Amino acid sequence: MEKNVAAEQKSKKEYFETKEFLDKVLRNRRLEGTAADYMGIEITEVRPGWAKGELAFRDYHVNPIGSVHGGVIFFLADTVGGTAAYSRGSRVTTSSGTISYLNAAMNPEKLIAEAVELKAGKNLLTYDVYIRTEEGKLVAKATMAYFSLHKEI
Repeated sequence: MEKNVAAEQKSKKEYFETKEFLDKVLRNRRLEGTAADYMGIEITEVRPGWAKGELAFRDYHVNPIGSVHGGVIFFLADTVGGTAAYSRGSRVTTSSGTISYLNAAMNPEKLIAEAVELKAGKNLLTYDVYIRTEEGKLVAKATMAYFSLHKEI
């Protein structure tokens, strides 16, 4: 019995690393009409425990001083971090997040976020998310944690 469970877990893990599954994650995270779609976020790449996405700058993203609003940057970090967590095979919900704003993002064409896995536990998945301008200037670094809902994608 134990061998069957171990074999099933191994085959699921192998499936979660296939192009077929990763394409499914991309389709799932690119749904039209979602908040991320409205904000101009596009997930561009996903690999097991890793994701990359972009925010196309829009006039309504700015704060009173003319830089991209911190809430918009956090939104990008959460969206890309959540996609990296999805890549582990289960739907997730954000459980916590912290962010350090390091440089102002003054009218960039786009912001690029990269989520890197720190830990993928049974219930909690944690990621560092780096947000940069298209020139590569580091704007912010977030650490995001997601709770697995244990519902396959």
